[in-house]
Amino acid sequence: MANTFEHWRETDQAWVEQHRDLVEITFQWFLREAEWPRVDALQRWLFQGSVQTIDVQAAADAKPHIPGQLAMMHQERVTLGARHLLGMPAARRLLELLVAATLQAVEAYRGPMDPPSVRYDDPKFFDFDSATVVRLPRFIEVDHPDAFAGGSYGEQWDLLVDTALVREFAGIASPEDYVERQLHIIEDWAAAHDAQTTPPPDELTAFVVMPFGEPWSDGVFDFIGRAVGLLEGKLIAVRADQITRLGRITDQIMGALGSADIVIADITGRNPNVFWELGYAYALGKPCALLMRRGDEAPFDIYDHRRIDYESPPTAEDAERLADILRTALGLT
Repeated sequence: MANTFEHWRETDQAWVEQHRDLVEITFQWFLREAEWPRVDALQRWLFQGSVQTIDVQAAADAKPHIPGQLAMMHQERVTLGARHLLGMPAARRLLELLVAATLQAVEAYRGPMDPPSVRYDDPKFFDFDSATVVRLPRFIEVDHPDAFAGGSYGEQWDLLVDTALVREFAGIASPEDYVERQLHIIEDWAAAHDAQTTPPPDELTAFVVMPFGEPWSDGVFDFIGRAVGLLEGKLIAVRADQITRLGRITDQIMGALGSADIVIADITGRNPNVFWELGYAYALGKPCALLMRRGDEAPFDIYDHRRIDYESPPTAEDAERLADILRTALGLT
């Protein structure tokens, strides 16, 4: 059975060890500039200092993303979380402020304020220097999961409390406690991901990307089901609205795309959600079978991708053609 959390945790720790110099440099940049460095700016700064052994883009792209979180193929900035900074003396004060702010979020959640929030001028922060306090929101912004849900990020910041996660951080006493709570949350996310996306043994999965509410949607999904049925039980087709477990819909869709053996995408009507999910599937390197109702027009960027233009309603011949594409893509005989 898949264990996404253990794999992620091992690769994340290995990334820190492999790129420790870059981690140190990146955090010093953050302390100096109050923002995370852009990849191109940091690469140029290193080159100006005659450091040519660090490929910043490759390192940024290689940093493992938290299970269920969307990751771009090419990162624009190098960012770090609390787990990356434990044991770094220069980061200790910021991490202690993070703990103090999180405990204040817990107290705000217990109190009458609606919506609960934490401000920069809370008396509990008076022991911290103003530069550290100013930088906290930009750190929290990239350090997931946390007890906050956005807000204003200027010098006089005011952060809203994430009422879904704040209770997970109650009673923390140190940065180490904070990271342990983060890891516990991520482990739960990963376990839910594994339970939702791990297919039965010897059964391949096709994740179907298509609009749900169009008059033609169910008929086309039935047509896909007929094509899959021609593979004699070797493949099952799943659509996002068939996922019944609790959780964030976007996370579930990304998890389903990540675990699918093939993606079937109907681009009829140029639905933006379909193209977002299709782009994510391509970024993952998934084989994609494209469908489009005959008479529609495909966008330029994917016009030359192999697809099936089906009749309305789809015919038995259309189902045979789709089954042949699936059979070939999956290496089924």
